[in-house]
Amino acid sequence: MKIAGTGGEVRVGYQRAAMLGKWSITASGYQPQTSYTLNAAVVDRDEYWFYQYPHAVSLSMGNRQWLWHNVTVTGDTTITGELTGSPLIT
Repeated sequence: MKIAGTGGEVRVGYQRAAMLGKWSITASGYQPQTSYTLNAAVVDRDEYWFYQYPHAVSLSMGNRQWLWHNVTVTGDTTITGELTGSPLIT
């Protein structure tokens, strides 16, 4: 299963490390151990906070946010990361 969208953030605590443009997640595994591979375009980032850990990734899904904690993302203008478990949906 693959889901795509636009908009999101990478945060370290309350600090924004990066703003995301187009993104996609590809699911693998089964509940409760579902994991997702994230691929996203970075539209802006803070050079200091981007290299601090752990990251939290928030993806815009319509009028909701899907949030994963304890994520490590890598990359430059395009990032990848492994999102484990079900997201917190707010």
